[in-house]
Amino acid sequence: MHNFHTDLAVSERADCHWSEMFGTEYMILLSTSLFSAQLMKSTIQDWCQLFLMEERGISVYNAAFFTNFYEIGGILGALFFGILSDTMIRKVKIMNSS
Repeated sequence: MHNFHTDLAVSERADCHWSEMFGTEYMILLSTSLFSAQLMKSTIQDWCQLFLMEERGISVYNAAFFTNFYEIGGILGALFFGILSDTMIRKVKIMNSS
């Protein structure tokens, strides 16, 4: 198990305050964008399920089933674009090394 108190970086910077890390512009931008994306995703999923149940008359089970395709699409999209970016990076490295 890793002991953070014996880590060289921590022992050298014992006076480090959490605001130094979380108060940076990059962390504020990152946390704001992740919060916004999660809020939009949750809103769309909740609204979509209610829309399917109330406006289209679909049962609760089927509405939940259909809205789960959003998550499945996210997983498949992440895998696809991860493989695509790895392939593109590999091609760029091959072209640069030639």
